[in-house]
Amino acid sequence: MANKKEKKIKVNIILPNFNSSEYIKETIKSIIGQTFKNWELIIVDDCSDKKTKKVLQKFSKNKKIKIFWLKKNKGAGYCRNLAIKKSKSPYLAFIDSDDIWKKDKLETQLR
Repeated sequence: MANKKEKKIKVNIILPNFNSSEYIKETIKSIIGQTFKNWELIIVDDCSDKKTKKVLQKFSKNKKIKIFWLKKNKGAGYCRNLAIKKSKSPYLAFIDSDDIWKKDKLETQLR
């Protein structure tokens, strides 16, 4: 991603989450490790258990990660729509809490 126009592109990544303590850490690490670096991760936690919340808390200090905590379970569709409303980018990417991206996923997709 060499030219100036491509460097201005920002991608918001939408991640609905519910009770995914076994997988969510690797999912987030696959986003952090992207070759394309101008992204923001928006996680909407759908009233997960304490174990999952504890894993997410470890990532809450990262400035590129925004976490919204729901107090009542609303479902994945609601979480995605809420994250879209919170997004400020015309470019969106969607990932589920048990998915892992290849390192160049965003870069390839933007090309």
